[in-house]
Amino acid sequence: MKLKIYLPLLSLLFIQNLTAQYFGQNKLQYRNFDWKVTQTEHFKIYYYQGMDEIAFFACQVAEDAYSSLSVNFNHEFKEKIPVLIYRSPNDFSQTNVILDLISESVGGFTEFLKNRVVVPFNGSYSDFRHVLAHEITHAFQNDVLYGQSNIFLKMYSMDIPLWWFEGSAEFESNGWNSESYMYIRDLVFSNKLVSLEELDYYGGYIIYKEGQSVMYFIAEKYGRQKIGEIFHNIKITGSLRKAIQKTLNIEYEKFSEEWTKFLYSLYWPDYNAYADIDGYSVRLTDTKNLYNRINLSPIISPDGLQVVFISDAGVYIDILKMSALSGKIEKKLVGGQRTPQFEGLHILTSHASWSPDGEKIIISSLSEGRDLFWILDANSGRILRKLDFDLDIVRSPYWSNENIIYFVGTANGRTDIFSSDPEGNFLRKITDDVFDDRDPFVSSDHKFLYWCSDRNEGENWEYGSYSVFQMNLEDGSVRELTPRNQSLSNPYVLSSGEDGKQHLLFLASYTPGNNLFSCDLETGEITQLTNLPGEIQSFSLDSKSSRMVMSVYTSGKWDIFTVQNPLETLDTFDFAFDSSKYIEVYSTVQKPGDSLSWAKPSLEISADWGQASMAYSSLYGFAGLLTVALSDFMGNHRFLIQTDLAQDILKSNFNIIYFYLPKRWDTGFGIYQQSFAYWYKRDTINVDKYLGGEFLFLYPLNRFQRFDLMLDIYQIDRKKYFYDSFRDEVFFSRETSEVFLAPSLYYVFDNTLWGYTSPFLGTRMRFGGGLAQRISTNSRYHWGSFDLRKYWRITPRSNVAFRLYLAGIRGTDPPNLYLGGYNNLRGYEINEFSGFNTGFFSLEARFPFIDYLNVIFPLPVFLGGIRGCLFVDAGGTAKEVNEFKVFSDDPEKGFGLEDLKMDIGCGIRMFFMTAVLKLDFAVPTDLRDLNNRTKIYFSIGEDF
Repeated sequence: MKLKIYLPLLSLLFIQNLTAQYFGQNKLQYRNFDWKVTQTEHFKIYYYQGMDEIAFFACQVAEDAYSSLSVNFNHEFKEKIPVLIYRSPNDFSQTNVILDLISESVGGFTEFLKNRVVVPFNGSYSDFRHVLAHEITHAFQNDVLYGQSNIFLKMYSMDIPLWWFEGSAEFESNGWNSESYMYIRDLVFSNKLVSLEELDYYGGYIIYKEGQSVMYFIAEKYGRQKIGEIFHNIKITGSLRKAIQKTLNIEYEKFSEEWTKFLYSLYWPDYNAYADIDGYSVRLTDTKNLYNRINLSPIISPDGLQVVFISDAGVYIDILKMSALSGKIEKKLVGGQRTPQFEGLHILTSHASWSPDGEKIIISSLSEGRDLFWILDANSGRILRKLDFDLDIVRSPYWSNENIIYFVGTANGRTDIFSSDPEGNFLRKITDDVFDDRDPFVSSDHKFLYWCSDRNEGENWEYGSYSVFQMNLEDGSVRELTPRNQSLSNPYVLSSGEDGKQHLLFLASYTPGNNLFSCDLETGEITQLTNLPGEIQSFSLDSKSSRMVMSVYTSGKWDIFTVQNPLETLDTFDFAFDSSKYIEVYSTVQKPGDSLSWAKPSLEISADWGQASMAYSSLYGFAGLLTVALSDFMGNHRFLIQTDLAQDILKSNFNIIYFYLPKRWDTGFGIYQQSFAYWYKRDTINVDKYLGGEFLFLYPLNRFQRFDLMLDIYQIDRKKYFYDSFRDEVFFSRETSEVFLAPSLYYVFDNTLWGYTSPFLGTRMRFGGGLAQRISTNSRYHWGSFDLRKYWRITPRSNVAFRLYLAGIRGTDPPNLYLGGYNNLRGYEINEFSGFNTGFFSLEARFPFIDYLNVIFPLPVFLGGIRGCLFVDAGGTAKEVNEFKVFSDDPEKGFGLEDLKMDIGCGIRMFFMTAVLKLDFAVPTDLRDLNNRTKIYFSIGEDF
């Protein structure tokens, strides 16, 4: 008899069991969320305990955003838009709406499958309104372009660059404001403006701001309504380029040129009005030498000799200490993003502070779901004390001369100024209201507290309009000191001259970009002290106010500069706010209350997405795959159903998985059937059918470590066939059936940072083992494995990756372990070697290969982001370890490898849609010569 062997081709790509998360950092759930839902005309707002005031505010600004967006997009929603809000970024990072890890830089997101808007409250109602409006804009974009059917097909069939989405969302939510004006000005003056043709292949902050400037250009030249018209024409034409031509009657290339000219005419006439920072300061850091982009929040020591700052000089976000005189890096005090204590260092929202004696510093960090303060030894970085207050957010500590720590804390939607002693024995709330309070500073005589706030009187609240306030700490009286501004921060009081005249220094964007201003505390006169083409992020002075350090944005990067005697050194500038340069977006609201009506949300399971596909192979026949993913609204209950469409139902595969995710433990259950055929020996074909169930328990110790406990119960039905090569016939031989119970336990560690297609820096490790108990014969075998992967940065864009894998299996009739193929020994056939012991290592150099390649003939094709690698693999298998012979010294062939197999090769990688495509060329070698066969593997998936 002849036997056709049907291989479920597509299931090899898609069907996965519960153990698919081999590595990966952990998303932990630290809090139990008691969800409520309140409804407005166009929204369902989901929130939980301690969020009544935040939800009250969200209802107002969401409806305000809807009113504007429905006009600008000429679009109305048929159903209410779901919005989930979280009390803090730390709670937000625990959301299961998406399963990706959420970094500190993510202010919110819109999940497009169910068009769910998810945003956190970060302590500022102004920031919260911006992010909420930004994400609601994405909901409008998704509904206009894709609707609720065939989303994947429409997404991949439309040619829309990411900058168009993000630029539109920024413009609709933030208009054209001072920050945007400054950012584009810096790009223009530093000759770093990216053309729209190239911007299609960019990511990061630049796509938000350049995209925003494109919207501003369209609004100014063609009218704001044209932006919405372009979205509708994208839906018709399937392309941004075609939609721009259809809407504006201009070729895309010409449109890009006109946009560039518009920006040049906006900025270049004022070029000579700006004073470069290098003219009156000393540069302490240079991003060109450190190969980084961020040097932020410098705090100078009381004696003026050392500076502590936040930097990405080591790729990770770290806290470094350097000389305030030479800029020499003296010590890495804190290594961020790779330990449980310092998962995040609040790079954009906080800073450190020195103790009055200059021996200690205090910093805030995200640590296991909470914001904590850490007091460190300023010389060694050793942790001296942890301060844990019951607050959602803690930021911006200031260690006063009286040995009291003042800081910003947020709880239940209110951001206030607090104080504590360095031991954390008491906690005093200094302000207590709904207003946003920032950046506390206490005068040297301990009489006055200075801070920035958007507090005001009246029923309507002008949130986001800040001033510097002064509080008398003896009687509690408060005085407003400066004109209002949307970007005001960093108050500092110093004395000057023989009369000891007091000046308040602060940062504000009265002119585009944050500059340094001075306020005479006696007369109230405001003086501008810097006028930079970029801006100042923060500054600090020593105890004598004789030396200042500043973090300055220039040429697209942040560097630190120092200025001696700032009031004497810095010039003064005439300034006048020109509102004609801006388009502001603002919502007038009532001060938050707690009068919302709400209900408990019900548990509703609905489809996230579904996909069906079919393939035909002349060797295996027809094969297909149907995949359906379902979840509840919060993403806590998730189902994945997969089945192939083989011609014979007995050989069909299916996989049904359920995950329960709202607790610290992640638990899962799956049932599966998988059938496949393979050559067991040269004349033997096995056809195996696995039918079983699997239980999974993942217990994370912290973000970087966890234990994976798995229990498999499965039956293997195996049919053996003999292949007669002379007759080209297959004959049935025999059939066996076995039932196994297989528990296993693994420890997983992962603190890596990712590059373009693979981890770039850090360490991954997984080790453990398990056993398989045969129920019918009461026999068993057991196994263990160790998998170590390390990554070293060589240049800013290249790295070296190393992998070591060891495994062994023992017991009664254990299966073989295999080696060879595209994911280990790439110079050999797949599973070419087998044994009960196996091990290999791979060493790769990974580097950029082609950034941009514009092919004109025969078809216009633009390729980008192609990576290259050079590698060497070596490994082997053996039935017994003591039988393994690494080298041999053959009299005829000479000295070389024996059982140890090796190959060398090269490869390229590139993204296609959401997958990484890999092409490898490898040549085996025994160190005597190179084998004349070259193996070529094409595969899909990330590098190790």
